[in-house]
Amino acid sequence: MRRIVLALLLGFPLAAHAVDLSRVCSKEELESGQTNNCAQWYFARGFDASVFGKSAPELEGFRPIAIPFWMSKQTDVPQNVTFDTYTLVTYFQAPPDLLEGSRFPGVRFQEIGEAFEIYVNGNLVAKEGDVEGERITKHRTVRDVVYEIDRASLLPGSNQLVIKLHGDPRYDHTGLYAAAGYRVDSFQDLTYQTQDRFGLVLICLYLFVGLYHLLLFTKRRIEHYNAYYGLFATGLFVYLMTRHGAVFELNTDTRLIQRVELCTLYVLGPMLIFFLDSLFRANQIRIFSKILMGYGALLSLVTLFLPMHLAEMLLRVWQAT
Repeated sequence: MRRIVLALLLGFPLAAHAVDLSRVCSKEELESGQTNNCAQWYFARGFDASVFGKSAPELEGFRPIAIPFWMSKQTDVPQNVTFDTYTLVTYFQAPPDLLEGSRFPGVRFQEIGEAFEIYVNGNLVAKEGDVEGERITKHRTVRDVVYEIDRASLLPGSNQLVIKLHGDPRYDHTGLYAAAGYRVDSFQDLTYQTQDRFGLVLICLYLFVGLYHLLLFTKRRIEHYNAYYGLFATGLFVYLMTRHGAVFELNTDTRLIQRVELCTLYVLGPMLIFFLDSLFRANQIRIFSKILMGYGALLSLVTLFLPMHLAEMLLRVWQAT
């Protein structure tokens, strides 16, 4: 507890010996072997189990990459297929306090998708998503996840981390698509960092406020603004929950979560405008507001049926307009 309080007061990270896998090692660090708090990632299409146990110089057909890494932005990744398999490899120096003692090692991924397996020194650490043949049957594009590493699989000195990744190369969530937040450290510390329980409580307040205003509307049907605000607050709760790491603890297909996120987003603004119109214009909704709601509802309807890479493109169009 004293360590946590001191870290918060002084602005220091909770994990003094964490390995930042998202920071690329400089040339000087690689040459000197001082790679305690950085990582060099390597990428190749396909997957071959012979990659396990190989050092960086022994990797054939791999090229160095930096985080964030989207498949949709790689010129050497074919974009005319809906499914492909990739291998990501990096190496890290295990902090001494994770090799022994009471702190159990773990690895954090800020964002990763769409289906994957994570190995440390050839030992399976985590598996998310299901693949049958050349198709993902269960997508798991997740945020703020922490996986425990078996201490027995860690070695003094260099350790190899391998990701076997499946996904649609046209979809910009296929890969490691966050700029930071990939770390190796104590499982307990990493879990503490990702558990935004206070934020979750604040998000739930929107639900309670929304339901309260909907209840008021059932008592006084003439006050339409209560209905509009209730729907807005409830929708805001749904949207924020789809963005919160807690929702990914549910073992469900994340494409459903992503579609709900987008569909809700498109109608939130128009619903707020409906509320303001109703409150200040005696329940009269302007034509402009109705057009905005129709536009948002149309985008939501289309999003339900589009492939996810096209749904993301539609989001960019909405953002531009």
